[in-house]
Amino acid sequence: MKRNRILFLIFFFILTKSFALEMFDRDNFYFQLNSFIGFDHFPDREYKTTNYFDRNVFFAGWKYRLRQNSKFWFDLTYNDKFYAREILLNRLGVSYEISDFIFSAKYDDLKYGAESQIYALQVKDRFYDLGVIENYQFNGGEIIFHKKKYAVKGLLAGNSFHYLIGNLELNWKHKNLKAKIYYLFVGRNEEYNTKNHSFGIETKFEIPYLTFYQSFVYQYLPNREKGDKIKTLWEIIVRPIQYFEFGSNLFLESFELSQKQNSQSQSFLKFKLASLENYFFYRYNKIEEFSSDYLNIEYSFLHLYPFSKHFMMGINASLFTPDFDDNYYEIGLQVNFSYEKNI
Repeated sequence: MKRNRILFLIFFFILTKSFALEMFDRDNFYFQLNSFIGFDHFPDREYKTTNYFDRNVFFAGWKYRLRQNSKFWFDLTYNDKFYAREILLNRLGVSYEISDFIFSAKYDDLKYGAESQIYALQVKDRFYDLGVIENYQFNGGEIIFHKKKYAVKGLLAGNSFHYLIGNLELNWKHKNLKAKIYYLFVGRNEEYNTKNHSFGIETKFEIPYLTFYQSFVYQYLPNREKGDKIKTLWEIIVRPIQYFEFGSNLFLESFELSQKQNSQSQSFLKFKLASLENYFFYRYNKIEEFSSDYLNIEYSFLHLYPFSKHFMMGINASLFTPDFDDNYYEIGLQVNFSYEKNI
């Protein structure tokens, strides 16, 4: 099904460009590749001391502004398999705006907890380019009613497992503060394979010297034996001077009936020397969800050099000190490349 969509989009793109159809006012091309290529080293691992791996986040696509208040867009990504990498459709949509309403048909991702700036610093991070709180891919319709400070969004769609997704969201924005309250129904929770009713709130306050971000959700899981779940993320970043900043976050997962809690905290310090960007990270990760508790502390250093306004590259090195095993190391090359152009 995804392959047929991609073939249709490629054919549609070639057709419009070849015959110069005048339905487009403007189109925009963008390309993004963020990559980590490296290896980890376990001195006492019996079966394989050194393991090589990579992680890549790739998008390429087009945005079109159609006439009569309409837009059309799509982009491609790829699926990293064991033997090969497949190019896949990542997003597809068309929208029409009339008065204070926007009507859209979309194939897209629904993410909450996705505005974390700390998790977006290291490509190898497990939450990089993901929502820390909720992540669902959907295909369906969306209606937005918006005024100057307010917006109400309704979504009805299906997810990757062909289950229903319903989303209702109220957004409010005023100067440096924005907030949203939402309800989300999912016929099949991708994490626990059961129905999911989520009630959440997100807030973000941002000024040049300070950013504060919070995301919270209560997941009502009626068919899960271990009970409901609460997730919350708190994050603060301070920029006292131009070439220096620091910040910290705290992510908690609480399990209602088991009285157990997973916790993760990541702090960073950044300073610039000329054009060089240098980051020091400290991460505390404790898991209580299973029969035994696990604690892992990570110390990382990221050094990036901007070769141009589109391209940065540098070294990312980490030391892990888990309480359930011996210390191990990880080092690799991080690449950030992005390009966008109006055609």
